[in-house]
Amino acid sequence: MAKMGGESLPAGGGGRIYCPTVLFRAEERQGAGVAKAIEQLLVLQGCDQDIRRLRKEMEDIPLRRQQIESRLGVHKDGLAQAEHALLEARNRIKHLEGEIEAARQQIQKFREQQLQIKSNDGYKALEKEIAAKQMEIRGLEDQELAAMEGVEESKAAVEMRK
Repeated sequence: MAKMGGESLPAGGGGRIYCPTVLFRAEERQGAGVAKAIEQLLVLQGCDQDIRRLRKEMEDIPLRRQQIESRLGVHKDGLAQAEHALLEARNRIKHLEGEIEAARQQIQKFREQQLQIKSNDGYKALEKEIAAKQMEIRGLEDQELAAMEGVEESKAAVEMRK
């Protein structure tokens, strides 16, 4: 056996030469190629996963859109109801203000009538009517305050839903 570079070679010139260092280097080169191929396959697998995920998202778009439109519809309905409640509360206040003003005018008429009445019984009867109208006005004003609180609550509900 002949020695070459620290490695033994078989004798007989026409046979195969066994060189572990060269073989190792060839396997190393093959391993580098395999590693590079595996790396490329992993990149490709990542791309495939991204494509699958994006396709799934595309399939889900109509459903998500429908859900969003449904929530938007509910929100718009809630806003419309809040605006309607605000309008009703404002109208209620106007109505109550009209009733209060009418009651005050009635009191004014009773006072004018008191000046013209000469009997004590008629005067006392008008005094009772005035007192009753004043009580009515107090009740209407209480209702008006409650309606004003309702307006404030309705305004807050409208602002919250905008």
